[in-house]
Amino acid sequence: MALRKTPKANLRKDYATTVQLGLIFTLGLLILAFRADMTTGEVEQFVMEEQEIVQLEEIIQTEQIVKPPPPPRPRRTAVRTNQKRCIRANGR
Repeated sequence: MALRKTPKANLRKDYATTVQLGLIFTLGLLILAFRADMTTGEVEQFVMEEQEIVQLEEIIQTEQIVKPPPPPRPRRTAVRTNQKRCIRANGR
């Protein structure tokens, strides 16, 4: 007979509640973090420096040289001859 778990040892029973409480807690912390006033009493003033002047140069568009395709290979013409004659002609 298989041993059964006790209700105290059942982790699935409280899993959904624990996850929901964790999400609520983290959402609350996130809301507090965004709403918290983190400014100091000092007001900083930024001085704008003079902007750099950018000069645009006109760039000539390059052209690709298209190479002509290589000439087609010469076709081999099959000559139908007797097999003995081909062997003799090749010298084998």
